[in-house]
This record gives sequence, C-alpha cells and structure tokens, in this order.
Amino acid sequence: MAIKWFLPEPLSNEAERLLDGGDALFAPDFLLIEFGNITWKKVRLGELARRDGDAAFAALRSGPVDFVGTTPLIARALHLAHELDHPVYDCLYLATAEAVAAMVATADRRFFERCSASSVGSRIAWLGDWPSAP
Repeated sequence: MAIKWFLPEPLSNEAERLLDGGDALFAPDFLLIEFGNITWKKVRLGELARRDGDAAFAALRSGPVDFVGTTPLIARALHLAHELDHPVYDCLYLATAEAVAAMVATADRRFFERCSASSVGSRIAWLGDWPSAP
C-alpha cells in the first residue's frame, strides 16, 4: 500500500490521509522488501523511471514509517496465516499491529474480508474507510 504514497493508483488519496492523520505509522521491516520489489517491477515494465523509484524508496526509508523487525513476529504471523488461510507476508502486518497496539490499514479486499470475519477483525480497517474506521 505504501506505493500509493508515491504513485497514482486506486485509493492513493485515501492512503495519503494516513500520512496527514497525525497517527504514528508502523510496519514490519519487510515492507522495504515489498516496496523495493514493486519499484523494481515498475521500472522493469517501463512504468517508472529508475531514479524516481530510487527516490521513492529513499523517501520511504527515511520517512513517515517506524519499521519493526520481523524476526520476533514470524511465529505469530505464521499462526495467523494458518488461522486466516492467508499468506504469511500479509499476516506480518497483523502481527506488527498487535505488537505495537495499532491497526492495519489495507487496500487488499480479500485480506480485509478474511481478517474482518476472524479474531483479529478489530486490528484491520479498509483503507477507503480510513480514518473513520474504529
């Protein structure tokens, strides 16, 4: 979702509200890997100039997100992945939210629906509803 802060995509305006909301933002440090992969792919496909991708990556690294190490979170993320029948990658965000007593804002409808119908439903919000989410 962080790519929406740098490139126009569906729900980009809503993603920008996260930056303007004054709340502390946390993410697993895995976000840097995901973000790097997305920018690499967009450069490779000619959708983004390399210098722009590099600048976006640098801005994310030094910007608004406090990164949380994933090693202590992986066991919980795996447990959530089994519970939700959803990839560990996304469940790392839930485990991070639990660790810092925060919520996950997501633009992944499938992930949102799976979480909403589970024990972690109070930890996730649909990006389009932010900041009015509970």
